[in-house]
Amino acid sequence: MNLARCLALFGCLFMLAAAAETPLTQVKINFDDLPVGPVPASTMVIDGEFRITAIGSNHVLEMQAEPVADGALLLGPTLPGAGRISAKVKAEKSRRAFPRLGLGLFGVSGLKVRLVPARHQVELLHGESVIATAPFEWKENVWWSMELDVRARAGQWLATARVWEADAPRPEQPALTAKLDAAPGAGRASVLGSPYANKVIHFDEVEITSVAAN
Repeated sequence: MNLARCLALFGCLFMLAAAAETPLTQVKINFDDLPVGPVPASTMVIDGEFRITAIGSNHVLEMQAEPVADGALLLGPTLPGAGRISAKVKAEKSRRAFPRLGLGLFGVSGLKVRLVPARHQVELLHGESVIATAPFEWKENVWWSMELDVRARAGQWLATARVWEADAPRPEQPALTAKLDAAPGAGRASVLGSPYANKVIHFDEVEITSVAAN
């Protein structure tokens, strides 16, 4: 799918920064520009059921409560091996059942940050392997900001992740950091959800940034 098609479907804003050291291409996906209903054809559903829905006057991306699956939706352009994704996520629990929420980079086998409320922790994953964890106390029905950044720094590939309440300042220090054995492959960004609580999961303000590796 060409860039013009992606812009038309998502109402994305592309910005090119003229910094020679780390040129950026930034994509902001505004769900308010999309009609309520099926997700655009330019996305790719890996598992689960996704749609555009309205919360008041705001349109958001919604993962349906059924089927109960470890779902993912690929969106945005293919990143060439260094990048960042951020988004807001919100969900609810049901008695003792908790959802899982996350973001990913470089396709389904790439890097992921995942909130796991049932274990009171946030995780970094490479593919399906957990490479770092940290304690985290999640609150239901609250918008959380999540961020995953993968790039080379001083010749070493690093993945960092941050999670914070959306109405609070972005933390200076990441919650998780992990060294990678090699550069990640190219691939699209993703939003991830597991509706184990049998309740919908919401995503909003998705921002994807392609970063030139240093």
